[in-house]
Amino acid sequence: MKRSLFGALWLLALCAGGAGLMHHALSRLASGALAGALLGLLAFTLLAAMNALPGARGRPETARWGVAEAIWLAVNFSVLQVAGVVVIYVGIGVIVGGAALLRHLPPVAVRLQTLNLLGNPTMLGPAILFGYLLACWWALRYIRGAGRARVAADSAGGLGWRAAPGRAYVVAAAFAVLVVAIAMLINHVIPVPKSALDDSPLTPILRHSALGAAALGVIALIVAPAAEEMVFRGGMMGGLSPRLGVWAAAILVTLLFVALHAPEKRHYPPGFVDVGLMATAAMWLRVRYQSIRPGILLHMLYNLGVTIASAALG
Repeated sequence: MKRSLFGALWLLALCAGGAGLMHHALSRLASGALAGALLGLLAFTLLAAMNALPGARGRPETARWGVAEAIWLAVNFSVLQVAGVVVIYVGIGVIVGGAALLRHLPPVAVRLQTLNLLGNPTMLGPAILFGYLLACWWALRYIRGAGRARVAADSAGGLGWRAAPGRAYVVAAAFAVLVVAIAMLINHVIPVPKSALDDSPLTPILRHSALGAAALGVIALIVAPAAEEMVFRGGMMGGLSPRLGVWAAAILVTLLFVALHAPEKRHYPPGFVDVGLMATAAMWLRVRYQSIRPGILLHMLYNLGVTIASAALG
């Protein structure tokens, strides 16, 4: 009860404070107060996820890992990625705007300088990387709270961070080659339309920013495979399978994983096929070998293969 009360008070305070500040800063825009309230909600989620709200902090329950923990893990892993991007952009906006004001530039010039910098595609890549690293840091911290025995447990209810036999990695590599080949075949039969590439928010980064492209490459080839296997096939599977059963949990987690990739695949629906196949193969490896490590290798090789294929095909 005490934690809920403190949490509600902090939520109201952050939303009200954000609404007041943004309404004052954007007094000519009717949406200023709403934008501020949304930033306050984002700040509350960020602080709550990191367990940094004074008075709302609870004692760790290391023995418990179930459906609620699996949902909290997935939700905050997604939210913190967005929160990290927002933090970078808001911070840059404050710094640039403040520096311009100190130079006594007129308000119109301040807004133009700020918008020009924030609209630069170079900024988005590092901001996305920061958001992803923030989400990974929190997810790893949260999963460690489940206790070492559960994290490495030899069961579907464990979190899958344990060694796997050598043949599991051979199977993972074979799956990766197969899925990448299927992806290339699909792309050959149904080419990606130019409109789909133009509509992607990542296209300007890849075309005009070497720094942004490098940041996205680090995410796709290193950070995302380990993080997403840890969160989905690890934490979520470990929390849901004791309640739902192994295969029902496996299907649900796989569907959620595919849905997570909807923003990047919605302009090219055939792309859901290879993502779904990769997720299914990773889940099979998780259930078969009770480890997420072969799935991490599969995920890395799949992302690498698709990246190379996309570059080769233009």
